[in-house]
Amino acid sequence: MAHISGASAQGASNIEIKLGLEGTYSDNFYYESSNERAVTGAILSPTVEYTRDSATTTIGLTAKGEFAAYNYGNEDNYSDGLGSAAINFKLPRNLVLGFTGIAEYGHDPFGTARTEGQPSQNQTLDEWSQYTGSVALVGGQAESSHLGFELEYASLMREYQTNETSTQFLDRQFNSASATLLYHFSPKLSVLAQGTFLELEYDQVQAGTIDRSGDAAVGLIGVRWAATAKTSGDIRIGQGKWMPDSSAVRDIDSSYYDASITWSPTKRTTLSLAGSREYTPTYRFDAVYIDAQTFRLQWSEVWSYRWSTALVLAYSERDFVGATEKHDVVSVTGRLAYQLDRGLNIYVSSRYLDRDAVNVSEQFETNSAMIGLEAKLN
Repeated sequence: MAHISGASAQGASNIEIKLGLEGTYSDNFYYESSNERAVTGAILSPTVEYTRDSATTTIGLTAKGEFAAYNYGNEDNYSDGLGSAAINFKLPRNLVLGFTGIAEYGHDPFGTARTEGQPSQNQTLDEWSQYTGSVALVGGQAESSHLGFELEYASLMREYQTNETSTQFLDRQFNSASATLLYHFSPKLSVLAQGTFLELEYDQVQAGTIDRSGDAAVGLIGVRWAATAKTSGDIRIGQGKWMPDSSAVRDIDSSYYDASITWSPTKRTTLSLAGSREYTPTYRFDAVYIDAQTFRLQWSEVWSYRWSTALVLAYSERDFVGATEKHDVVSVTGRLAYQLDRGLNIYVSSRYLDRDAVNVSEQFETNSAMIGLEAKLN
């Protein structure tokens, strides 16, 4: 569903201009198992956001750029960009119809995706264009009805723009359609049943490799609650089935879940726990898809008007289905922020990342640190 943030009073428009500047350091910039290279750099990220809210329509437009330069060669420097538009229409009978479109130009950092496990070298980054569109219809709001529904269709297309000879096998289109039926016990408590169909199509199948395209069907049941005893959450569990296009690969059944819980024991403290399992597109010839299970625990604390901190612990298990490779990834991230003035913040952050892999060349650990400035310019 299109999500519009930053809108003010009904009928009002709002424009926000933001600028971020960050200095970065990594002791293993290319995620190598040996011969690690330390690299420093700077990232500039301007953002412009426009929002408008009326009695029947909400609109949100965003334009964002990210420009980075590093002290080791020029091949890792990049210029990424994103533009998005979202509009919601409030229809009769408490229906909401939403449309979202996103155009993005990005890249895969060297040492990730296709270049995973390769020794560092001067090579043009794998850059891509990605287009995403979605339409959603929501009815039966909890405040006015016991029954509700959420329907959504989304499509994503990614096409690589550099190193085409080596990256064409990653070009893909991903479509999803989902329907959720809800029963509202109260405005703050609902049970739900969700059905989702996924379709993944790769543009190219290399000779002598399997076709990684396929479909998936997922069925979930769950519960959603908000602001109950200082907690909110959305827990969904069920079953998924992957159905590959290739007749040489059998259908695969697995459990499936998507859950998040947030607890705020005080106005200053927030604890959140999230876990999910999903079918992720693969970047390897020998894998059908990536069975990704991720867990994340975050503690956020507002110590005073100016000081705040966040600590994030994350674990991910990534099984390359059809291949022998498997990754276990652990990360710890800490952040300290200080408000210099209204709309002006300075922060320091650090992250430890460790990955175990069946293939020794794909194991690594890295420490990184950032110091940055975030400014609202209007």
